[in-house]
Amino acid sequence: MDNKLGISDVKGLCDEKVFERGHDYYQDGRVQKRLRKGNLVTAEVIGTHPYLVSVYLSGNRIEVSCSCPYDWGSQ
Repeated sequence: MDNKLGISDVKGLCDEKVFERGHDYYQDGRVQKRLRKGNLVTAEVIGTHPYLVSVYLSGNRIEVSCSCPYDWGSQ
């Protein structure tokens, strides 16, 4: 993966409905305060409340955490 996160990588982490919602948030400018430090990407996402999202890239692994109410049920 060479530490680049593409749309297909993100789609593989969640179901289609969740991906579309996230894409809409991005298009609407709700993904803010994006920061990348090495293999860690963080952002604040404005939904019902502001949520913190982090993505850590390590080789072929992607670790994601979010303070949002998503329950990771599709995983």
